[in-house]
Amino acid sequence: MVENLKGMELLKKTFNFYFSNFKNIVLIMLATYIPIQILSYKLIRPEFFEYLFMHSLIVILVSIPFSIWGSAALIQYTYIRLSEGRSLTFKEAYLDCLKSLPRLIGYGLVTGLITMIGIILLIIPGIFFALRLGLYSIIIIADGENRSNPFKKSYELMKGRTLEFFWLSLLLIIMNVILEFVVEFITGLFLSEALSTIVSGLTSDLFMVTYALIFIIAYVPDSADKNE
Repeated sequence: MVENLKGMELLKKTFNFYFSNFKNIVLIMLATYIPIQILSYKLIRPEFFEYLFMHSLIVILVSIPFSIWGSAALIQYTYIRLSEGRSLTFKEAYLDCLKSLPRLIGYGLVTGLITMIGIILLIIPGIFFALRLGLYSIIIIADGENRSNPFKKSYELMKGRTLEFFWLSLLLIIMNVILEFVVEFITGLFLSEALSTIVSGLTSDLFMVTYALIFIIAYVPDSADKNE
């Protein structure tokens, strides 16, 4: 089952890993963040579209593969770092997870659809399924060639921990909102509004890496134990 670290203990371990590997995490995230921004505001310009929502829709669709690849590289890096004790290079993290990318995109789209339907219905079911299926991407990376059902495995492993992960996720979201507000306020004193928004947005994206790390760190010891 998921590692038996409770609440603040898991959060502490997550932030310790985050700050001790901050440089590599930033490099991994920027590798997809920058292309997405270029695609969104330079190549796919809003003025190309009659309706603004069409621009937003195209940007989202084009960004999905980049976002999933960046997340996969982060998981690959974190998994190897924790389970084997070695640090992958930026290039290795991106190349090693390529074989898992088709499954990650497929399962990611299904997860998003299930979550969206649950939220439309009553909100709570959407949050429930998002948390219970939250380990699927880590399981795909960790299992490698093993084609086990990541949804089923994630659902079983998160049993009894869903509420705990909900409160941890909520805490991280609140911390992120406060951080983004503070950064935007401070940078707004000496930067233009556009630059201030970009800096605060990037800071927010980098901080929310901790959300993914909590799930990875909770799962990896279990996988590592099985592989010993």
